[in-house]
Amino acid sequence: MAVLIALLPLLFMWLAAGWGFLTLPPESRVPVHLGLTGANRRWGRTAGLLLYPGLGLVVAGFELLVAAPSRARAGVVALPLGLILVLLLALQLAAIRRATPGQ
Repeated sequence: MAVLIALLPLLFMWLAAGWGFLTLPPESRVPVHLGLTGANRRWGRTAGLLLYPGLGLVVAGFELLVAAPSRARAGVVALPLGLILVLLLALQLAAIRRATPGQ
């Protein structure tokens, strides 16, 4: 179950990044959320689109590392980390929608 909770949002994050690469022009600037105050930076298309799946990969790896050894704590660990992955996916989709053309 933890594997499904970890890998399904991660798959959608990579699909969303691919969609962003296909729809955004190469000079686009993607908003990146690095703090509590909202999207405070704009990165280039490649870095901005790969940031969210990269963070998702770290969270999913941690989830699988911690939840896999013990079935008893798998649900306690997998559900909150799965929600973090879904939140990252939502932030990624919002960033793709708010991407602006470059200079």
